[in-house]
Amino acid sequence: MDQGIRKLFAVLLLLALPLQSLAQGNFLTASNQDEFLPVEDAYKVQVDLIDAQTLKVLWQIAPEYYLYQHQFAFALKPESKAPGVSARYSAAIDKTDEYFGDVKVYYEFADIDLSTATPIPDGTVLAITSQGCADAGLCYPPRTDYFELQPAAGQVLPLSEEQYRQAQQALQPRPDVSSQSVWTIILFALLGGAILNLMPCVFPILSLKVLGFVSADPKENHAHSWYYTAGVVLSFVAFAGLILTLKAAGQAVGWGFQLQSTEFVGLLALLFFAMALALSGLAELGTSFMGVGSSLTQGTNHKSSFFTGVLAVVVASPCTAPFMGTALGFALTQNTATALLVFAALGLGMALPMVALSYSTTLRRWMPKPGAWMVTFRQFLAFPLYMTVIWLLWVAGRQAGVDVFATLLVACLMVALSLWLWSKTGWAKRLSALTFALAILLTFNPPAQTQTQTPSGAFSRSELNALTAGTQTVFVDVTADWCITCIANEKAVLETAEIQQAFAERKVIYHIIDWTNYDPAVAEFLAEFQRSGIPFYLVYPGNSQPPVILPQILTKEIVLNSIGAQ
Repeated sequence: MDQGIRKLFAVLLLLALPLQSLAQGNFLTASNQDEFLPVEDAYKVQVDLIDAQTLKVLWQIAPEYYLYQHQFAFALKPESKAPGVSARYSAAIDKTDEYFGDVKVYYEFADIDLSTATPIPDGTVLAITSQGCADAGLCYPPRTDYFELQPAAGQVLPLSEEQYRQAQQALQPRPDVSSQSVWTIILFALLGGAILNLMPCVFPILSLKVLGFVSADPKENHAHSWYYTAGVVLSFVAFAGLILTLKAAGQAVGWGFQLQSTEFVGLLALLFFAMALALSGLAELGTSFMGVGSSLTQGTNHKSSFFTGVLAVVVASPCTAPFMGTALGFALTQNTATALLVFAALGLGMALPMVALSYSTTLRRWMPKPGAWMVTFRQFLAFPLYMTVIWLLWVAGRQAGVDVFATLLVACLMVALSLWLWSKTGWAKRLSALTFALAILLTFNPPAQTQTQTPSGAFSRSELNALTAGTQTVFVDVTADWCITCIANEKAVLETAEIQQAFAERKVIYHIIDWTNYDPAVAEFLAEFQRSGIPFYLVYPGNSQPPVILPQILTKEIVLNSIGAQ
């Protein structure tokens, strides 16, 4: 199972991190890095515990390599319980550096004394950030080393970055159900689910079902609304069960994780394409195609209402509404029963507008009378679906390359041919099934993934620690190509000239963490803040101050206030 999951969520390396570091003058690659030592061999650090309030840090530096004094940063974790730390440096050498100007550096060794105002508690982790270069022209990116301190036993235990993340995750306080009302979270879930209906990924599907309420009998509408509700709620609960199962198996997953699979994105594109063709009148789909087609809008089939609810949840996965982040983050830190209850509340909130429409005579009066406009409107709704197909193909191309993009286009063509053959008789219907199977086969067996850009490496917590250890404000944007809410925030707020100018004027570091492809380190980073989905925005004010979490829906005022520009 583990191999299948790894294949399903293969990590593609991104270009953003080294380009950003290069722009800041912190990273320089050499023409032949094989001539240089690995960073752990070039700079070997040792920490000695003198007493409960004093530490000595000693670096052994390889010949012709050096460390920058101004790039050192020391922090005791977790900040909420550990005392602050002050550093006293040994004498350094003056150097005019190509990238930082006049600086102080260390050759051969660096000796630093650390002290605290109060005793260090057992289990505290010392995080040491440093950066160095070689005289021959290679500058390493900043890195962070971790050491667990046990003053009572007089021990210092080195930790790998993975061990540090696991230890920090274990220390994260689980929300106390007795102090944080479950009913408040359920209310957030209901509100978040209701707002989800307004998201661009859900609204076209919802509109299709609403059309059936125009001419159907009110009593029949009641039944259809509850079948729709059952489809939505059960889908949310099933999705919660899948997430909890994968997390129990050691996988770091969250809301929308299935869109990190190119195969799932491809299947979703084929489904939307088939629906769009049906709405355009270019193909007819029976109830076997998840109830889309004429039965979806006429409201004569309860099964179609149920599967419309299922479909609404599937297409809602790229979106995250306000209040959802808090509810989801809380749910996934609780026991199974509580988590399932919160997810069920999300589904109920999403279905409530449909139930209200089926029972409210006043709401139905506001709807236009049945007529020829319904056919035109039904055909018009095909175009948002075609646009969704284009977006999904773009996401697949970004994940896996242009060859996969082209293969999925061929799969869409096979779907169109299959639906056309289905309208015929005899041998054409049998050929239709074969053609449809070919489309599915192409989706699950794309060509070898190609990279049009040079890979850089996955998200590194040590890189983020290095950025946030200084005095500059850091704005962290956790995003993905498949996240519609993320893209909307970026286009409407973050990438505007006003915000970019404010970032530049206040020297704010805009750090993007891309979760388009599966990366457990990103999921674990989100879990540290009790979040399981994106968008997610953090502002580190600098000077080791704790970060501030921003809302999932941004405005320019929110961003400007967060960086002190207003």
